[in-house]
Amino acid sequence: MPEDFAIKQEQYELLRQQAEFAYGNNDLNTALVLFREALQFEVNKAECLSNIAKVYISLTELDTAEYYLLKALQEDKDSYKALVNFGLLQYKKNEYNKAIIYYEKALRVNPNIDGILSNIGNTYAKLQNYQLAEEYHLKACEIGKNSLISQYNLGCFYYKVNRFQEAVNILAPILDMVPKTHQSDVFFLLSESYFNLNKFDDAILYYIKLIDRCPKEVYYYWQVVIILKAQKKYTQAIEYLIKILEFDRGNQAVWENLVLCCVNSSSHPKARLYAKEAIAYLPDSEYILFQNSHYFYLDKEYEQALMLIEKALLFDPYFPAYQNLLGLIYYQMNELIKAYEAFELVGKKIEQYSSDFSVELLEESANILRVSGDVLKAELFDLKIKKLRSKE
Repeated sequence: MPEDFAIKQEQYELLRQQAEFAYGNNDLNTALVLFREALQFEVNKAECLSNIAKVYISLTELDTAEYYLLKALQEDKDSYKALVNFGLLQYKKNEYNKAIIYYEKALRVNPNIDGILSNIGNTYAKLQNYQLAEEYHLKACEIGKNSLISQYNLGCFYYKVNRFQEAVNILAPILDMVPKTHQSDVFFLLSESYFNLNKFDDAILYYIKLIDRCPKEVYYYWQVVIILKAQKKYTQAIEYLIKILEFDRGNQAVWENLVLCCVNSSSHPKARLYAKEAIAYLPDSEYILFQNSHYFYLDKEYEQALMLIEKALLFDPYFPAYQNLLGLIYYQMNELIKAYEAFELVGKKIEQYSSDFSVELLEESANILRVSGDVLKAELFDLKIKKLRSKE
């Protein structure tokens, strides 16, 4: 009999290890089959039932998971694994106070497991009790001094409560020790923390690492573009925007920023090229319509320019830049009354934009009005220009 039990124990352990391996690789169906086979040996039943429940929790079949956990506790009311998984189950059900009760029961069974302390810390954070959350995370790190998971959880906690420098202080030193399969999580937390600390050079290094690992994740490219634009590195920003379009051709924000970065870097031929290409994907983009209208105006294709600026004006009928371009187009088409009306509207609205841009529009408008013979209106614009300049 003892020999038979030893054989069963050995077979059970072999199946358990295979099941844990499958579970660790997210092969949940295989893990479930293997744990069920292991259960037939009637060895460590509470543990095995808890493991089956763990798989069902991962499959979000929470009622089935609870059934197996109740059976596990019938086998052994102090089963550490059953209590831990019951805590996890309640956490998944957003029953955070109940989760803490089960985690603390598990802690009484085995008080030296840092993972449970981290779980309690995470749960208190969900309850927005950040003081207790931090205390439990720090206890976890104290007990598991070499535990990467506990330190990672503490870093995550600091990130989630916007304590970004503390998150960096915890996560940066452990990065090289984290398995490569999980480094992306740390890259993300570091990149976002540095970004929020305005340490953009550090942030961009980690966003680029994330791009290398996730080459089709738009968010990482976008964060790089935001940083490069803030640093006025428009040429580099253009490179990353083009990379996004390789797999996300219809992204409106990318096309608009691509044209804008070309304009800001004085790459006007490229801006013109991209604006014309973009309109095929974004026929209703206000900015793309405006830019294309502007380029048609420069090419003296006034009918096309007029059609596009009128579409842009549907989005914002009073935006001075649009009305100014409309006035210029009408002037070139010898529609002087319509040009006058557009410039008059610019004059009424322009004081909202007290900047060099405002002054430039007014001066251009005043000159056109003067040439068209409306000297009185031109002089009125001149007064507005003086008023704006007095604000500078």
